[in-house]
Formats: sequence, structure tokens, C-alpha cells
Amino acid sequence: MQTLVAAMRAQRDRHAAAQDFYRTLSAGQSPGVVVICCSDSRAAPEHIARADPGALFVERSVAGLVPPPPGAVERAWLRAYGAVTRTFGMRQLAGAWYGAWAAIEYPVMHLQVANILVLGHSGCGGIALACRPRGEQAALHDTDCWVDMVRPALRPVLRQHADGHGARAAEETAILWSRANLLRHTGIANRVRDGLTTVHAAHYDIASGEVAFYDAARGSFAALSGEGTPGARVAAGG
Repeated sequence: MQTLVAAMRAQRDRHAAAQDFYRTLSAGQSPGVVVICCSDSRAAPEHIARADPGALFVERSVAGLVPPPPGAVERAWLRAYGAVTRTFGMRQLAGAWYGAWAAIEYPVMHLQVANILVLGHSGCGGIALACRPRGEQAALHDTDCWVDMVRPALRPVLRQHADGHGARAAEETAILWSRANLLRHTGIANRVRDGLTTVHAAHYDIASGEVAFYDAARGSFAALSGEGTPGARVAAGG
């Protein structure tokens, strides 16, 4: 903790030396990219992209998963549940469903950010847990329940890699699963259709520092090379 406090003091001094920048930043935010990524301490998007404050709107969770958006039935149930809990003064837990989506919906729909990047990484503990049977690690009950939603998508990959060497394939599959869920959100899908939002997917290798972007035309991830923006724009039905 002392190391963290010392770093905060040093940053405070750097902050003071760039007051004009931070004064402008304090007036409002206009990030260029929404990054959805894992909470892993080794895969910080600001470090990977060498991004200044205000450049990225980051949503982090275990494995960087984007849950399927609630449909009409789920929304109706959540409204009813919320009404009952408010009426009787019970704990309000319905908001937990929307937590991950709020951090995506706000920058895209309110701040009008034009780019979304789903960024996975190598050695992801959340995906490794999702590759194991549910309940195998009792100490990680809440984490296990969170990653359980991606398990069905990973089963074909696990069957193809019965030798246990499918970690990278599982990580890439989870990235694309999250990307597909983004496009199931009506507001985001409409923005993509209208050319207002571009969705990208990428995988970061911690050991090498290499970032591989998903190329929708080829249907595979490819390492960065040359100039320009990698990957094709994701169509609403793609």
C-alpha cells in the first residue's frame, strides 16, 4: 500500500505540471473508444494502448464478458421484482443484472462513442474457470456463476481440444461471444446499422505484447501489421 500511496503523490505532482490539460478534461469527457476487457491486473488497456486520461472508456469484469442483454420476459420479471422489493423495503438486487450493460450503454448511447473494442487476453483465469465444470472450485462460487453464461459457447472448443491445449481458442471464442451479445442490444445494433458505431474484437498476449485483431472477412484473429485500423466493421447481423 505504501508503494501505491507514493505513486499517487508522484502522479499528483505530474498532474499539477499539466493543469491546463486536466482543467479541460474536468469539463467533460469525449472518449474515442469503449474498451470492454478483463479485470486482470496484467492486461490494463490504458497500458496496452498507451492512452492518456479521457481517451478510453473502460468497462472491466472477470473475463471481460458481455452478458446477453435481457429480453422482454427478463425485463418484465425485473420490473416486477423491483416493484415488490421497493414496496416491502427489501434489498434491491435487480440492478445487478444491468451492471455490466450500464458501463457499455452509457458511453455508446449517451456519450455517442463511435468505437467499441472487446479485448481479451492470454492466460485469462476467468476463461480457464469457464473451461472447467461448474462448481469445481467452491471458493469461487460467485465467479463461477458469472462465467457460467459463456460455458455453452466454449463446449465445442473444448471438444476440439480434448488434449487441454485450447486456452487461446477458448479465449478468442469468448471474445467473439461477447461481441455477438453487443449486437443483440437494440440501441447498439441500430447504431452499427446506421454506420455510427464500429465494433472491434482483439486478443492481447501478455508475454509478447502482441495484439491480434479479429478480421471479420477472414473469420480469424491476425496480429497487428502496417498502418490503418485492423478488422472490418461488424454488421448488425454479422
